[in-house]
Parts: sequence; structure tokens; C-alpha cells
Amino acid sequence: MPCRQRLAQAQAGLSQSHITEPDRHHHARTPAQGTRQHREALQCTHRRGRPLPALADAPPLPIATFAPEQVYYISSLSKCLTPGLRVAFVLIPATQERERFLVALNSFALMVTPLTTALATQWILDGSADRLMEGIRKEARLRHSMARDILAGRYSGTGDGLHIWLELPAYWNSAQLARAADSEGIAVTPAEASASGRGSVNAIRISLGSIKGRGRLQAGLQRLSHLLARRPESFNTAVV
Repeated sequence: MPCRQRLAQAQAGLSQSHITEPDRHHHARTPAQGTRQHREALQCTHRRGRPLPALADAPPLPIATFAPEQVYYISSLSKCLTPGLRVAFVLIPATQERERFLVALNSFALMVTPLTTALATQWILDGSADRLMEGIRKEARLRHSMARDILAGRYSGTGDGLHIWLELPAYWNSAQLARAADSEGIAVTPAEASASGRGSVNAIRISLGSIKGRGRLQAGLQRLSHLLARRPESFNTAVV
């Protein structure tokens, strides 16, 4: 499909706030950051020199998939394997761009830590990284299943990410629910923390990976489910 048609179709349901692609883990909705159609539209938009529209929720494909000659694809192992492995890899779109990229990189970092880089490389070469990744994905899928069971009727998502995006009933707003959850020992992130401009959706971001044991996660999700079923309390200020 031509770029013009893909752009028109994808923009039809998008907001007009203009952003670059957000980090999927820091102040982001979920690991799902945009449909294939939307990502193709971003690539088309960039080629036409127009601002980038906001992304919507859906299983993601990297923008590099649609514009490999334009996109620098960066992936950090601290995000997908273990936080302590602070090593990232960069796929450069063209060989002739390598020197220019290294000059920019050297302006703020002279070198990576040799020991962690050697460990990361060895894990990739001997298959340890693949095995660790599959274990993380398996655990994440189990936790998604738990969330679907406990939040039945409110959440029906799938995937192997470590966060979920939960839209709220009309009688709760996200900031209000986040405060109420905090008072009961549950930490959730309101939609406003992920918003770019006005008109954020009424939703919260829930981390499925921050609690080590499944039993504690189950208890937390159950408390959250009960909280969602209740209407917020009314606080009347007495004037004396």
C-alpha cells in the first residue's frame, strides 16, 4: 500500500499531539506501542517531513521493520534480560553511517564496561540469553493469565510484557484511583504520567513484574479488583 494511503488510514483514529516514539518502559503505557499500520504511517510521515502523531495501543513491530534504511534500532539488555546487564546494541541503517554514529557516541561515552559486554556477548553466543529470555516470557505470560482471571471483564490483554494498561470505569479517574490504591498499599501509575498534552485516556498502568512472588502479585491484583468494584468515597468538608 502506498505511503499516502497508509498515512491517511492510520491518522484517522489518532490524536494530534506530536511526539517521537516513546521509550516502552519509562513513562509509557505498556510494551505495546502501536499497530503495524501506525508504525508504517510514522515511517511515511518522517519521509514526508511531517510531525509524528501519537501512537496507540496494539502489539508492536519496530519502526525499523518498515524503514530499515532510515532508522537506528537500539535495544538494551537491561530491559529484556536483567537490569544489571547495562549493555545495548545498535543496528545502524547503513555502513557509511557507522563513523558518524561513533563520533556522536564518543561525545558522551568513551567505552562500554568490558566485563559486562563480554558477559552479554557470551550469553548471546552460547544461547544463555535465549534461555533466560524465554523464562522471562513464560513467567510474564503466567502473570498476564493471572491478571485476566482476577480482572475479568476489565482486562483481556495478552502478550509477554511486564506491564498492563487498564481502562477504568467512569466513576473512577486515574489520579483518584492511584491515590486510593496507594492508601491500600498498591502502587499503580495514572495515565497522566504517560500523557503528551491534554486529553489522556482514563486508565492506569500496572506492573506485573515488580513483585517477586506470584502469591503477593495475586493478592495485590485481588485488592485492586475489589477497589475497582467500589465507587470512590465522597469527602465532605465540614465548615466550623
